[in-house]
Amino acid sequence: MEMKYKLCSMILMLSCCLTVNALHHESQQERLDSIIMYDYRSKKKCEFLYNVQGQVEQILYYRWADGGWSITNRREYLYDGQGNDTLRLIFHRKDGLWLLEEQRYSSYDVYGKRLQERTVSYVDSKDPTQSRWDFLYDEYGRRVSATKYREEKGAWRKAMTVQDEYDAEGNYVKEVYEDMNTNYSSRGCTIMRYDENKRITIQIDSVYNSLSGREWRRREFSYNNQGLSMVKETLKTIDHDEAQQSLDEFLFDPQSNLLQTERYRYDRGAWQHVCSVSYVYDLNRDASSIRGSEFLLDVLGIEINEQIHHKLLRKFNVEMGEEGDVYETRCYYSEVLPV
Repeated sequence: MEMKYKLCSMILMLSCCLTVNALHHESQQERLDSIIMYDYRSKKKCEFLYNVQGQVEQILYYRWADGGWSITNRREYLYDGQGNDTLRLIFHRKDGLWLLEEQRYSSYDVYGKRLQERTVSYVDSKDPTQSRWDFLYDEYGRRVSATKYREEKGAWRKAMTVQDEYDAEGNYVKEVYEDMNTNYSSRGCTIMRYDENKRITIQIDSVYNSLSGREWRRREFSYNNQGLSMVKETLKTIDHDEAQQSLDEFLFDPQSNLLQTERYRYDRGAWQHVCSVSYVYDLNRDASSIRGSEFLLDVLGIEINEQIHHKLLRKFNVEMGEEGDVYETRCYYSEVLPV
């Protein structure tokens, strides 16, 4: 495992220090074609297909089986004239047939803010059920409320409400929700605190019943000269007798790309190193200029927003358990010449 980890670190350093590709002509564009994820025992792949406007039209999902790729799922997208996705369809493959799982319809205002999101869910293309979210914004374009409805017997019933609050500096400081679908802990609240640089320092999540409330998660954020350096998370049990703690340490390159994450878990009185994640970039290409790059964060499961600024090439996950497995993700791109 140590040799695998050293190899990943060496590749990471070389890729960040050397020029990966020559500079591209300004009139040329690039697009994300596919992402392959594997751990030397299993492989998964997703492919991106584009329409004539250069928008992602389909995402195809595969798994490696019997020496070849077997397609398992697909997603389709439709857009309006402003480039907002107005319809997303999700299908899964079963017994050689494509079966519809979900339809998601979205509407927007003239500024591109999502006003409504309506979802129709299916079981093997049958038995549809509907839900929807309605969103409201203030004069600054900030979301101030969201309301969820479920269709029952031909009528819409309110299922959840979310209220958002901001301080005088514009910081998002509070979210209060009420879930009408549950009989216990149906209300909750998230409170955020910030430093003088408007950086979040603490996030506290609490749930409430009819008598009292309790904090169930606390996140503490620390920073250095590069930016975010550490997130400590504490999960509390109902009786408060036990708490699970984890710690993420972050390293960024001079261009503010997320370069490495080290994850620890507090166990038996000490911090145990459980996972290391490394990223490799081509610094000659800005991610915003690459078609399809907006899907990277979702596919890779990265929670920290806007921390991939350049063309991502590879991602390595090194598990620190007995097996010491290395999980690798590779991104493949192609040039798109102007018409």
